[in-house]
Amino acid sequence: MIGSFEVVVVGLGAIGSQTLAALASRGISAIGIDRYAPPHDRGSSHGRSRLIRFAYFEHPDYVPLVRRAMQLWSELERATGRSLFVRTGLLQSGPPDSPLIAGIEASAAMHGLEIERPDRRETEGRFPVVIPEGWPILFEQDAGYLLPELAIEAALSVARIHGATLLTDCPVRQAVRRGGGWRVTTDRGELQAERLVLTVGPWTGAWHALGPSPPTILRKHLFWYGCRDDRWLVRSAAPSFLFDTGSAYLYGMPNGDGSGVKIARHDGGVEVAPDDDDRRIGRDDEQRDADEFARRFLTGLSPAPIAHEICRYSMSPDGDFRLGDRDDGRVVWVSGLSGHGFKFATALGEQVAMRIETGAWHPSVRFLTARD
Repeated sequence: MIGSFEVVVVGLGAIGSQTLAALASRGISAIGIDRYAPPHDRGSSHGRSRLIRFAYFEHPDYVPLVRRAMQLWSELERATGRSLFVRTGLLQSGPPDSPLIAGIEASAAMHGLEIERPDRRETEGRFPVVIPEGWPILFEQDAGYLLPELAIEAALSVARIHGATLLTDCPVRQAVRRGGGWRVTTDRGELQAERLVLTVGPWTGAWHALGPSPPTILRKHLFWYGCRDDRWLVRSAAPSFLFDTGSAYLYGMPNGDGSGVKIARHDGGVEVAPDDDDRRIGRDDEQRDADEFARRFLTGLSPAPIAHEICRYSMSPDGDFRLGDRDDGRVVWVSGLSGHGFKFATALGEQVAMRIETGAWHPSVRFLTARD
């Protein structure tokens, strides 16, 4: 027997690592388990950089949650002495009727967020970009990107410091109700826990009998382009960016670590099985969209990528996150982060810990609970 705990957290990616840290910091006896050794590249919590933005076009209700997440990211930086956030600002543009532009404006107006609206000439003089005539331009000064692998390492270090147990490279084979809790079988033995937290990303479907609905898993491609223009360096005040091109949503980050400028498509993707590890570019449009975007909207980049990775989006039906629980909180889950959840990881981990501690979801996340 491995031991007995108040909570077992299954899956230690973005949300699981932060949940384990939040639980342990509250003095709750917890163990975290992952089938791989986090941070790893088999799920959704990698890729060297992840946007964090505040005028949230998806829905204004996300804004208080991302503000809280940013406070907690700053606290995690102070607690660990690690730099996890790179402030670059975020340049956003699209056709005048774009839902991206309308959503940003709605969130900014509702929550009093400061958004710059530079004109085309000013923008193209300031940044190495090309904006079509007539397109609105919005610049969010306080936005930037997080370093996902370092962030997971930081959260797990906090969890360890506060007494959490970690089991990595250790698949969970079974979780069975026993009395008032759970008996969990792993490749390294069994353990007992009063509560079960599921933050398993692409593998959520394997746990649907306990409550969470299976997400659709989409394979996404991430590309890095070489820089011929030093204005793409973070130290040169290069921006992160998010564009609605009229046919696709593409985003990216400047060159902060020497790996190049990152470009990826937020929509689209190919449905795959959770364990599918095919990293090939299987369709022409998967790289073509990024190449065309770099050629049409950006300047000073290599004509083809110099590096490539894949990521898996765990998609909910509507693109909104799913927070849920069952059996009076004996099982709690977070799923369906749909490719825009990493920035919220600190806040969502805190929310799960609060749900376990208080028995209720905080009002700020009720719009994400009981949606299925």
